This record gives sequence, structure tokens and C-alpha cells, in this order.
Amino acid sequence: MLFEIKGDNLEKCTTTWKHKELEIERLIVSRISDENPILDEDIFGEELFYIDRQIVNSDKKRSDIIAIDKDGNLVVIELKKDEGRLGVEMQALQYLSNMSQLKGEEFIKTYCSKKEDDIIQFLNDGIEIKDVNQRGRIVLIARFFDKALFSMGKWLSDQGVSFKCISYETIKFGENN
Repeated sequence: MLFEIKGDNLEKCTTTWKHKELEIERLIVSRISDENPILDEDIFGEELFYIDRQIVNSDKKRSDIIAIDKDGNLVVIELKKDEGRLGVEMQALQYLSNMSQLKGEEFIKTYCSKKEDDIIQFLNDGIEIKDVNQRGRIVLIARFFDKALFSMGKWLSDQGVSFKCISYETIKFGENN
């Protein structure tokens, strides 16, 4: 969960929280520890194994967050502090394309070698390290999304690249956003 509510004095906050993408990252990965490297199911609708944030790929580009789902699929999570506009999906797709070149053990050694045992325990029964990163998908998180982005997302999904948009809303509680 991204927030804790104590009391009943809530109001929608549209512009007062001047946040940065790194602040959103910290909220999403705040539950991460060595003992619990799982991203919050309440946010993503499923458990995702947290790999790392701000990973520099071979093209010298930084992806916001990468994770693996229970089937070993790579999940590239791209954050935008305000609007997710047409073009952000291409940014995430570029990260996914670059990282998808490495499969199984090679992917693990490159991006998450310290977590291999934890990954094995996280994966569904029958899924092995060799199965990791055979497919990938994109999750975009923003306050709101340009409607044109959805047609591109549908097309990507039709081509076999799963695509999900998660919007968030800031809430003001007393003096806190």
C-alpha cells in the first residue's frame, strides 16, 4: 500500500505534491528488504520479485524498476510523475528489448546473481532458472495517461507483449500529501 490512513480528514490533492519519479520509486519499493524482495501485490495485482531499480543496460539507458513474475517473465516498470504520454511505451519497450536478449542463467548473472536462490523459491512450481526471461512485459505507472497510449498498448498486447497501465492519485490528509 502506498499510504496509511489515520483518521477521516481526506481530500483529493491535484497539484500540491511536487514529487519526483525517485520518490514514487521509493514508495513502491519501500517494503523491499533482503528477507522480502517482493513488490506489493496491492499495487500490481500480483506478486512481483523485485530485481533492482535504475539498472543501466547495454545501451547505457536506465530502467526505473525491473522485476520477475511467478512464471519468470521480465517485468519492466516505468514511472512517470504526472502524465504517461505516447512515447513512454517506446521507452519501456526499448528497455525490455535490450534486457530480453539475455535469457535464463545469463540474465540472472547479469542483473541479479545475488538473488538466484530467492528467485528459485519465488518462481511457480516447474519454472526453473533456464525459463527466466523467455517473455517480457511492461507496466507503466503515472497519475494519468494520454488516451493515445492505450491504442499502442493494445497493439503491443496483440503482438504478445503484455502491457499494463496503473494510475495513482495523491490524497491530502491534514497537512500531509
